Amino acid sequence: LDSIDIPAGVTFIGRGAFWKCDRLKKVYSRPVIPPVTNAWSPSHLPFESDATETCTLFIPKGSAKAYRASEVFSGFKNIVELEDWQWPTSISTPTMPTDAYKVYGKNGTLHIETIGGAHDPAFVNVYNINGQVVWKGQVSKRMEVPLPQGVYVVKIGKRNYKISL
Repeated sequence: LDSIDIPAGVTFIGRGAFWKCDRLKKVYSRPVIPPVTNAWSPSHLPFESDATETCTLFIPKGSAKAYRASEVFSGFKNIVELEDWQWPTSISTPTMPTDAYKVYGKNGTLHIETIGGAHDPAFVNVYNINGQVVWKGQVSKRMEVPLPQGVYVVKIGKRNYKISL
């Protein structure tokens, strides 16, 4: 189990509900008001402290203050607020708008920078003028890719950028 999607109608999560979920990376909690628990001590909360240190908690936009104050979710270090359109509709992950990136070439280097808050890494493909992939990877905040002089197409999600170095 690497992700959990808590539906908007959930108001209660039982103690230890997600213990031993060692591979947990993402928790999507859709309720605007954070669910409560019946734990009588921190060692009986729904999530282990390891999970709250390393997982990303995705919550509705505008509810961060309530989640940070809640008994169940206050231990999460990585909290990301999502707009309605950013929530996954299936097993896919939320995406940022393609204009959330600044892409430019400078001094023989391709620069990609995110604009706005924290979000999941995006897949990037860089193509030369002949359509060949010359670099691929992920960007989460900022990256630099040294490339030879030329014209490139940078694809991030469904958006393409034309860059000249």
